[in-house]
Parts: sequence; structure tokens; C-alpha cells
Amino acid sequence: MNNSQGQAYRSGRFGVLETHFGLQVMFDWNSEVKVRVPSSYTNATCGLCGNYNGDKKDDLLMPNGQKANNPTQFGNSYKVGDALGCSSECKDCAQTPPTPAPGEKPPPYVADCDVITDPKGPLGDCLGKVDYARFHGSCMFDIQLNKGLQKAACDAIAAYVEQCQDAGGQINTRRKKDFCALSCPKNSEYSTCAPGCPATCYSMSAPTGCKAACREGCQCMPGFLLSDEECVPIQECGCKHENRYYRSGQIFYTDGDCQLRCSCQSGIVACQVASCGPQEMCSVLDGVQRCHPKAYSTCSVSGHSHHLTFDKLSYDFQGACSYTLVTVSNSAALNLSWFSVFAEKEHVMVGKVSTTRSITVRVFGVSITLEKGFPWQIQVGNALTQ
Repeated sequence: MNNSQGQAYRSGRFGVLETHFGLQVMFDWNSEVKVRVPSSYTNATCGLCGNYNGDKKDDLLMPNGQKANNPTQFGNSYKVGDALGCSSECKDCAQTPPTPAPGEKPPPYVADCDVITDPKGPLGDCLGKVDYARFHGSCMFDIQLNKGLQKAACDAIAAYVEQCQDAGGQINTRRKKDFCALSCPKNSEYSTCAPGCPATCYSMSAPTGCKAACREGCQCMPGFLLSDEECVPIQECGCKHENRYYRSGQIFYTDGDCQLRCSCQSGIVACQVASCGPQEMCSVLDGVQRCHPKAYSTCSVSGHSHHLTFDKLSYDFQGACSYTLVTVSNSAALNLSWFSVFAEKEHVMVGKVSTTRSITVRVFGVSITLEKGFPWQIQVGNALTQ
């Protein structure tokens, strides 16, 4: 995959892979996965993320077209291979959050999750913008399953904050030295609204086409740009085309009908004949004219395998093998670029639940893997790089 086909960059705590046709895959090198596809892929996907047809009632369709009896049968129908410790389901799985016996109070540590539902708290602005009940339930489930482990609550709250900020919500400082503390690298500082697509020394500005909202996290101090995990002094790059400046890696169109697609790479502009797809429109957005998808939809896997499909069906699946998150089921007929996203899952908590261990994206004939335990590194083919 060359730079005109897509790019990889860092956004908050996520590694992001984006392609020019609108696919976006995010992994936090821990357990959370997000796959966003444009509306041109409506009725053209299958896998654990669902079929993206606008109807969540038929999201649990197996490859044979039949509806699965339960999430376990559905998940196993998309198994693509064995992983270390692979099993189709876990024994003695915790399917619902533990509930106190009559007259018994819940453990005090569940109060860590209350920041999600507190209307006067630092996340109060999120209540009307995000399905807070789902995130609060996931937080309660995870922290009780982990016997009060604070990190379980912190991960669930972080996922909620990101959804909130994506929806335009604003947050106040919520982290403390004794609660979800965050340590920032040299030459960077904590911010409740750090750039969602931070400038790097490779592009001098945000990655091309990135529209991500600001993220809670670390940002480089003035005078520094991000390089791998370090903030370093500024360098420059970019292109000028027809008296206009374009960022390195940026894709743009020079005519009114989006018939000529151009890209800027290392100071050189290259153009080729193109056209917008059936679910795209040619318009000016953020001062740049190009083909834009009419809409996007995101599938996610968070915490202990809490799945949310493109059509917003929520389910839990605790299998621990390698699975198809999404693949293109009708690329040729719709003239779409083909891709697949696979998730390798592993059991934790003595086999009670599973979590994502690695994500592999296959696109443009290249296999790209992000694996738990190797933060800020990606494997392209057999080569590991930062």
C-alpha cells in the first residue's frame, strides 16, 4: 500500500489505518477496536460487525445466510483460524454483571464508574450525546469481573470519553494522581482536548483527510511535533499546486466534478482520472473539494468482547480464536475496494471472558497487524516497524 492509497498515524491512544476509499481501522494496542466504513459499503459487508443494511435485527446472520441462535454461534461462524489458546467458547463465562443479593450493597469500587452518569461531574456534557447507559453497564461489568481493578474502569471510561468527544461533547479534567492517572512523555503535556490527528515530523500537519475530534490525552508542547512516541523539533514538507498549498499525503480534486484526483507526496503532485462512487458526492469540505461519503458507520469491540455492529446491535461474544470482524461481500458488483479486518481474541480472567489480542487488516495486497504488547508498532507483512 503506497501513500496515495492510504496511511497510518496515531490519534490519541489509538493507532489508525485509513485508506483513500474511506475505510478507517483503529486499535488501542490493548483491547478496543473500531472499524469505520463509508455508506458506499451499505449491504456489502459481513462478519462480526454485521451487514450494515440499517436493520440491527438481522445482524446475526451467518455466512450461510441463516440467523444464528445466539452470539456464540454467530461468532464461531466467522472463525478464520486458530490462535494461541483458541477455543470456540469459554466455560463458566460471566454473561451478565454480578448483582448483589437482596439487602446486600454493591462493592464500593463500582463507584469508580459513576463519573459516567454524574450530570454535574467532568463528563456531564456527554449525557445527552452518547448512550451513557451502555458504557456505564460495560464499566460495571468489567470492574466487578476484575474484582475492583481500577484499570478496568479506566479503560471503559476512556472509551466513553472518546465516543463523547466524537459526538461533539466537551469534558473537564477527570484524571487524578490516584484515579486513572496519565503520564505524558518528554516535551508533551496532558490536555482534555488534544488534537485527534496530531501533526508529525513527516507531514508538518494533521494527516490528510483526518476529521477526528480532539482527544483527551497528551499533546506536544509548542515548537515540537510527534515522531513515533517522542515530541521532537519541527521539520517541514508539503506541496504547492495551482497557487494552493496541500499537506503531504493529502488527496484533492482540481475540477468541479471530481474527475481528476490528485495527491501530494514529498513535495510532488501526481494526478489521475477518477470519479465519485454511487454512495459519494463531490463537494467542498474544510476548504477542499473531493468525493465525500454520504455517511459513515462504525463497528466496535471494547472491554471484554462487547460488540457493537454497524447497525448498532450490541452483543457479547467470548470466543477466543481468530475471527472476521468485517470483509467486503460484494466488492465487484459495487466497484468497491476489497478489504478484510480480522481480530485474534484471547481468554483472560481464567477463561471467563475474552479480549482482543491483535488486529490484522488486509488491503491492497498487504497484511498489516497491530498486536497487544507492542504499542506504537505495526507489522507490515513479516516486518515490524514503528
